[in-house]
Amino acid sequence: MLARGFVRPTSRELALLVLAGLLWFGVYNVVLNEAERRVDAGTAAMLVLVAPIIIVALAAVFLKERTTPYLLLGGLLAFAGVVVIGFASSTGTATLLGVVLCLIAAVASAVGMVAEKPVLNRIAALQATWTCCMVGALFCLPYAPLLVRELKSAPASGIGWLLFLGIFPTSIAFTTWLTRWRADRRDALPPRPISFRRSRS
Repeated sequence: MLARGFVRPTSRELALLVLAGLLWFGVYNVVLNEAERRVDAGTAAMLVLVAPIIIVALAAVFLKERTTPYLLLGGLLAFAGVVVIGFASSTGTATLLGVVLCLIAAVASAVGMVAEKPVLNRIAALQATWTCCMVGALFCLPYAPLLVRELKSAPASGIGWLLFLGIFPTSIAFTTWLTRWRADRRDALPPRPISFRRSRS
C-alpha cells in the first residue's frame, strides 16, 4: 500500500474484507479466548489447527484452486506435528463446550481467510490487513471497558507482551504472509491471529 497508494475497494471487495475481518480477526479471537478457559492449550492447538484442512476444501470449492499432492502431504505433516505437540502438552482437561468453541474458531478463521483471497488480486496486503484489523477492533469494541479496567492493574511486562504480540505475530506476520499469498503461493499456510488468554477467575 505504501508503494502503490490506497486502492478504493469495490462493494464486493469491501464486503469480503468485512467478512474476513469479522470472522478472522473478530470471532476467531473472542471465541478462542472463551474456549481456552475451558480447554488446555495442547488440546486447543490440535482442534484449532484443523483450519488449514478446512481452507484447502473451501479454496477448492469456492476459489477453484487446484489441490496438489504436495499441498495435501504438507498439510497432513503440519497437522501431525501439532497433534504430537498437543498430546505432549495436553493435561486432558477439556469440556464439550470448549471443544465446540475451538472448532467454531477454526471454521471462522478458515472462512475469513478464503474470503480475503480474491481481494488480494487488486488490493495490497497491507491495506487488506489494516482493513481487517479495523473490522476486528470494532467487533471487539464492547470489551473495551473491561480492557481499560484490567490495564490499570496489569504489570508493565504484561502490557509490553500484549503490544509485542499485536504488532509482530499479528500485524507484521499477516501483512508479509498475505504479500506472499498474493503472489499465488497456494501452499502457504496462514499465521494464526494471536489470542490473549485470560486467567480463570
